[in-house]
Amino acid sequence: MDSVFKKYIETFSFQSKENNHEIVSFSDFFKELSIFSNYKNISISVTYLNNENFFISNNHTKGFFLERDISIDKLENINTEYKKIQKSIGKITNLFGFENRYLENITELLSNDADSFGLGVFTEEFNNRIRNNEQKNKIDINTLFTIGYEGNGNRLILDKNNNLYIYGHDLISSNYDTLEDFPPNTFYSIPNIKNLTDLISMFFDDFVK
Repeated sequence: MDSVFKKYIETFSFQSKENNHEIVSFSDFFKELSIFSNYKNISISVTYLNNENFFISNNHTKGFFLERDISIDKLENINTEYKKIQKSIGKITNLFGFENRYLENITELLSNDADSFGLGVFTEEFNNRIRNNEQKNKIDINTLFTIGYEGNGNRLILDKNNNLYIYGHDLISSNYDTLEDFPPNTFYSIPNIKNLTDLISMFFDDFVK
């Protein structure tokens, strides 16, 4: 059994039978991610669960669950680059051992369901907050897609131009950058993380350390 997976099971009392796992290169498992060639020779551990579900570890202290299916193909009007990367990686959940402050509260990354269009339950809240704000006519929330969720409900948002934001409905941290013309507790940006490629690089940079 992969040592990181074993530690995850012990930490969270996760029920799992003995699963097959193997050590493979990053490029063998994430075959289509040529844009992240700097990881290609790094060895990772892949634990095979069921129905295209996996636990991926760096063989040391960090890991995450991964779900692969074709749900993203059923969605229309999705950013082309996002669809390609989502299919190449899969949906990430249950990050374990990550150290980057912008990843520590993530519960899901690279979402692939129809409920991730727009702002979901925060649509009315956002419209109320910008009712008297000139930014109201500068963003079409119907073109946004939530690619990640935090445990407190905040959302990682991608627009049609591949710009990345966080919708922080209860954000009180000073670690994020405010955006001009947006009222508090709506849209923010992550310092130095402006698009999808930046986000995926941040994720795997942390993972392989």
